[in-house]
Amino acid sequence: MPGTQPITTRSRAANFNGDAFEARLGHARHVLDRFHVIRWFQAGLVAVRRDVQRRPEGSKPAFDRDVFRARFLLMRRPDKLDAADQARLDVLFAAHPRLNPAWDALGELHGLYLADDHKGAMAALDRFADIYATTRSRADLMPST
Repeated sequence: MPGTQPITTRSRAANFNGDAFEARLGHARHVLDRFHVIRWFQAGLVAVRRDVQRRPEGSKPAFDRDVFRARFLLMRRPDKLDAADQARLDVLFAAHPRLNPAWDALGELHGLYLADDHKGAMAALDRFADIYATTRSRADLMPST
């Protein structure tokens, strides 16, 4: 019987038909699982990295080798880095500042899920929102389209 038990739905569809959802399951709560949220933001970081590593057409090589070589390091959580890895990222971020907020935002999303309690999760979410708002307001940090 509808209304006696909460209904939770999940959609991985890129082109979700909200009207059909609302008509049939308007009482359901849409939930985003952490795996897909992290995966979507990792894809965003990859898009920024690819944009940063590209060089002007006709350049040799066609991409920045240091940025390309850091692709796996950029996917690591901040709490999993050793001092050498962090130093390597610091050098990369100094040379390519657009990468830093994208990596920081992803790290805060991880922090949201790794928090010990609700207060810690909300603090990580606030930091993520601040990074996101700052980045969205600066066109020089956004990927080229």
